[in-house]
Amino acid sequence: MYSIHFKGVKFCFVLILLFFINSCTLPKNSSDYQYSQSKAKKIAGVYVFIMSEPTTEYEKLGDMKFGWYDKVLSLSNKSISQVSAEILSSLSFDKNLSISINEVKLKFPEADAVVFDDDMSNCSVIKFKK
Repeated sequence: MYSIHFKGVKFCFVLILLFFINSCTLPKNSSDYQYSQSKAKKIAGVYVFIMSEPTTEYEKLGDMKFGWYDKVLSLSNKSISQVSAEILSSLSFDKNLSISINEVKLKFPEADAVVFDDDMSNCSVIKFKK
């Protein structure tokens, strides 16, 4: 009877040890986690990826550079009222994004999506492979 109890304790110990080892194993780095896919927002028929990238295969059509900084430099030659009006209009993220996407569509009418850099001053224009 004593040996049956000891076998049960060994079994429980092994089970707990396996559970602990399994819970301590992590991916090589945090970017190895893959979460569920999401849908990108479309603006003027173009999918927009900000701080993300598509999971579908694509070909790069080109790059676009947006003059956010150039706008700031151009303000130095304007009056205070003009500067304040331009600052207020440039604070609208949606408006600036729509303007940027329209520029992309003019240069790359076949574009399916854009992938913005972290600072939003550049983007890669892409077409999905079918």
